[in-house]
Amino acid sequence: MIPTWFTQPCRPISPMLRLDRNWSEAEPAKLTRHNPLRALREAENVAEHLRRTESPSLATVTQLDGGSTT
Repeated sequence: MIPTWFTQPCRPISPMLRLDRNWSEAEPAKLTRHNPLRALREAENVAEHLRRTESPSLATVTQLDGGSTT
């Protein structure tokens, strides 16, 4: 069964932030644009570090899930 909150449309957050915190219209836009970009840049940095320091795994999905290898 799908929860009812999952099927409801999302309300924009920026008007709520402006009302609750007296923010200008530009301030919530900065928050919603820059945080995902920062997170993606950090993920790219981690991926690059792992490429340099780790060998690729040769494990299969079955092995990782703890299943039989036969």
